[in-house]
Amino acid sequence: MGVRLYVKPGCPLCDEVRDWLEDLGVQPEEVNILSDETLNRDFKDVIPVVAVGGLLLTLPFTKRRLRAWLARALAGSPR
Repeated sequence: MGVRLYVKPGCPLCDEVRDWLEDLGVQPEEVNILSDETLNRDFKDVIPVVAVGGLLLTLPFTKRRLRAWLARALAGSPR
């Protein structure tokens, strides 16, 4: 199961979360929400969004919470 990071250009929070993921050894597939009308509508006010399968993590979250969420999501237990 891969990790997706929904972003838009010029988003400093997106850059920060990308750095956090890389620090955790994760190379996410980045998806620019501006390339898709539906994604832009759904995520424009909440990016960055981290996705694993059908699970989504939206702000606010810390690097610590991201690490714990990823461990559970990748293991198949999001809670």
